[in-house]
Amino acid sequence: PTAARTCRDARTLERVTRGDLAQSYAALRLLAVAGRHDEAAREAEKLFQGVPPEPSLQLEYADMLLRTETRRAEGKALLETLRRSPSLFISQRAQRRLADEAFEEALERALEGVYQSATRAECVATLERLLGEKPDDPRSERWRHAIAEGRYWLATDRGDEFLKHGALAKAEAAYREALAVDPSRPFAYAGLADVALRRGDRSA
Repeated sequence: PTAARTCRDARTLERVTRGDLAQSYAALRLLAVAGRHDEAAREAEKLFQGVPPEPSLQLEYADMLLRTETRRAEGKALLETLRRSPSLFISQRAQRRLADEAFEEALERALEGVYQSATRAECVATLERLLGEKPDDPRSERWRHAIAEGRYWLATDRGDEFLKHGALAKAEAAYREALAVDPSRPFAYAGLADVALRRGDRSA
């Protein structure tokens, strides 16, 4: 069965690269390159009457699905199957793509959650971890900005909490920590002014 499958896969690749399917497959690849991943996936399904039958084409098809808005789960399920492929090349490619997808999902959640007080601390920690994994990613400047934003608000929130309970020294330290992250924002300055007023310094 393995030999027969290998021959079948080879014939499929021959048809896609130089045979009767070459033009149609090149056209759907152009759709994917243009960002029209839904259309590209549908054209692949028309061309092969379902999921492409050959593993390397399945990897490409899974990547199209992962880049759609509504079919990412299908792409992940296909990659999970390919991860168990007897082919080391296919298995490693699928594992790497799954790891990339997990990274992107964690990044997406963290970038959203860092601006919400309930999830901010966890999301700052996640962004710091992801930045450590891919410090040279072209998008890393945005991550650094989100981390700084999150740290600023975490420190300011701590200051507010300390101030509410009369822990003035701790409140001041927290507000100054926020200022060290971003001295351009007014909120930590307002907190320091409140600390000074609580201490009786009316000149603050």
